[in-house]
This record gives sequence, structure tokens and C-alpha cells, in this order.
Amino acid sequence: MDSDYSSDTRVVGTLGYLAPEYAECGKVSTKTDVYAFGVVLLQLITGLQTTDKELGGRSLVGWARPLLKERNYPALIDHRIIDSHDVHQLFWMVRVAEKCLTKDPRKRLTMDTVS
Repeated sequence: MDSDYSSDTRVVGTLGYLAPEYAECGKVSTKTDVYAFGVVLLQLITGLQTTDKELGGRSLVGWARPLLKERNYPALIDHRIIDSHDVHQLFWMVRVAEKCLTKDPRKRLTMDTVS
């Protein structure tokens, strides 16, 4: 269930994919996986890895958050794919990623909604 959290406080996972509530408090829910899915989607859109050198020492999500907040979607999309895909679909993918990466897990999409 989304509202049930594990009491295990050991944090295990790959840096860059960890949801804030898991990284900070060890709280796990299905929304933790939704966050990780948002990171993967962001990687596909941007063409960047979670710790890419182009990010200037920031995480991929940390780099993307200001652009998402400003709705600067074109700056997020990998220039290698912009001409070969429908721009409206790419912007839709960015919005889905943004909703998966919401800091508050209660406000994140569910995977049922994503699919």
C-alpha cells in the first residue's frame, strides 16, 4: 500500500535514483519506485546519466529541478532526439517525469496513472 512504510532505516540503493524520503529517513513505499522511474525517464529525455560530468557536480534531478520549475522543457530535451520525435510527446514525457519526481511522495503519480 502507498501509505504503508517500512520501518527499516538502512538505506540501500544507487545514488541519483533514491527518493528523498528514502534517502533521508529510510521510508519506503511504492512511491519510492515511482521516483526512480522518474529519474530513468529523465535520463531518456536528457540523454544524461545521474552523475554526468555535464551536470557540474549536481545530480541529474538537482540539475533538472530549476528547469522544470521554469517550465524550460526545451533545455531538458537531448538535442539528438528533438528533431526525430514529436515535440508535444517529448514535453508530455517531461511532465510525467516531473510528476514522478515530486518531493512529497503523497503528491507523486502512481504507476497506474503513469501507465
